[in-house]
Amino acid sequence: MLVSMALVVIGIVNAEMYSAQAHSKPSEYERADTGPYPWQGHLRAMAGSVNKIYCGASLISPKWALTAARCIDTAKGIVHIVTFGKVVSQTPIVGSEQRTATYLRHEQFDETNMLNDIALLTWTKEITLSDHIQPIALPRHNATFIGETVSISGFGRTESSSLYVADQSLCATSYINFALNTNLCAKAKVIDQSTFCLGDTGGPLVYLNATSNTYVQIGIASHGVMMCSPDPSVYTRVTAYLPWIEANSGYDKNQF
Repeated sequence: MLVSMALVVIGIVNAEMYSAQAHSKPSEYERADTGPYPWQGHLRAMAGSVNKIYCGASLISPKWALTAARCIDTAKGIVHIVTFGKVVSQTPIVGSEQRTATYLRHEQFDETNMLNDIALLTWTKEITLSDHIQPIALPRHNATFIGETVSISGFGRTESSSLYVADQSLCATSYINFALNTNLCAKAKVIDQSTFCLGDTGGPLVYLNATSNTYVQIGIASHGVMMCSPDPSVYTRVTAYLPWIEANSGYDKNQF
């Protein structure tokens, strides 16, 4: 059995079962540090000392991050804590930055059908950027990215997969509520690899722009059919929400 304290990358996303009888909140599977993905955040929703939700997040500016709306717990008394940099066994270590965050869930988030599954996190004191902590760029245009190789970073099971952005019809046949305009579909390239594993909901789906040699976040891990399955999985399409992100946050596309 392979066990690691390093960040899981390339194709590992949260894997709660998405079905009528299974709509549980995200939880942690493994521990992580940021490795070569310095925008990766670790989000916890806490009730006192009890961790209610574990998720991923992505830093988009020193005071703002993206995550999935389903990673937000709106119950009274819940505190959301986000950590960037190195995290081992849920504990920030030297080289990390931790903040208590407030949130903005998309106003039309539909938890039953997992539509508009996007949220913003913010905090008062800016994150100090370093080699281990850097923001991720967002797309500047509404490309489909179909056929492109993509990667996932997060806190899921310790293995890697090669994913690609699949044609929308593939997810439309698997998910009756798949939204063609606001979701992306991604699938493992080979049958013995997986897409969704526990602990990575809210994490970034990223594409490497070969021309500029820049990583760009094109999706947010939302939901899948089965845990750690090669089946197609669903991501919130970032380009569909760029106006919402820019209107509600301090994101500046000219910073990159």
